[in-house]
Amino acid sequence: MKSSTASLIVSIWCLFILFKVEGQGRPDTVKLRNNYNTLKNLLSTDSANLDLLLDLAQTSRKLSNADEALLYLNQIKDLDSLHLEARSLEAYVLRDQGELQKSFDLWLRVGEEINQLPNAERIHYDLALLAMKLERYEVGISSLEKAIALDDTKANYFLNLGVCRARSKRLKEGCSDWKRAHELGATQAEALIRKYCPVTCKELFTNCED
Repeated sequence: MKSSTASLIVSIWCLFILFKVEGQGRPDTVKLRNNYNTLKNLLSTDSANLDLLLDLAQTSRKLSNADEALLYLNQIKDLDSLHLEARSLEAYVLRDQGELQKSFDLWLRVGEEINQLPNAERIHYDLALLAMKLERYEVGISSLEKAIALDDTKANYFLNLGVCRARSKRLKEGCSDWKRAHELGATQAEALIRKYCPVTCKELFTNCED
């Protein structure tokens, strides 16, 4: 009996540890799910509330439920086809699903209106990365220049701008971008400068190849 009781206590203890660890490992998911349910309850009494629909779409995306996110975004589109934040979020959801060209095309249609969004800098950078994947380097250059206009202290912006310019046969400008990236602390810039920019290399480093 004692052995059986001891085994039961150990089993319960192990089960408690399992639940405790699982609970600690997913606090954000649980919080997001609770927030999602609250928003959905609110929407049931106010189905045309654009802010609620957008919050539900954003939360669905964070929960990796792209189909549901698109469902809410389509509802927004039915109410306001020019809703800027919804169109931007749709581009992100499409990108998450691997629909890179559709995402890219949607962001291009949003165009200069991106600057009206609170996260405009991030969107310009993400659009640039997407353009690079699609080998649309001129769009990448334009988007990175816009991101830099909003914050010229981020080394990655200049690093990727240099890549876009080099790919667009504008290597001299690319070397200048990599030099700026290096000055801002991008460690990857040195290898690019040493390989492609002999003049810049001699300005910054020793043992450069001719």
